[in-house]
Amino acid sequence: MVNWPNRDAVSLSNFYGQPWKVTSDGIVLDPLFERAHITRIPAAFDMWMGEAKIMRLAVNKKIAEPLSRILERIAKETSAKERREFGIDEYGGGFNFRPIRGNGGKLTVNKLSLHSYGAAVDFSPTLNPIEKPYNPSAKMMPHEIIEIFKSEGAFWGGDFRTRPDCQHFEFTR
Repeated sequence: MVNWPNRDAVSLSNFYGQPWKVTSDGIVLDPLFERAHITRIPAAFDMWMGEAKIMRLAVNKKIAEPLSRILERIAKETSAKERREFGIDEYGGGFNFRPIRGNGGKLTVNKLSLHSYGAAVDFSPTLNPIEKPYNPSAKMMPHEIIEIFKSEGAFWGGDFRTRPDCQHFEFTR
């Protein structure tokens, strides 16, 4: 299993690449980052973001293989009906250069979302809104899905000590 990096900016940049550059406008996405570090992996089952069918997920190259294995397992071990019922077919996003939610929108190197590195993905955001404590009886993220992600070393946002984010999976320690 991969030894995923810690969540600090130095560890993340050393492992995943540095997604930002500093300009007179502040911190912006380095236009070379996406070409060098982001790939698109096929969706292993039907996925939607609103009305748009998701064919590929944009993620960091370093998580492409483990995430592909995760998606294949989900496709094999769950039915389309189960994925619909629990919202697993609702994709909330992967690579997206932005600050951590709840940070007042201020973009700083130490407050970049893990999505900015392409190191996080979200599933079932409607049933698993940020800051909602985990409640499996409310059809929140199924334990089986959480365990599939954890089997590849992913960290589940429902385990955050503050501000649970049960839709969120990231590849960090």
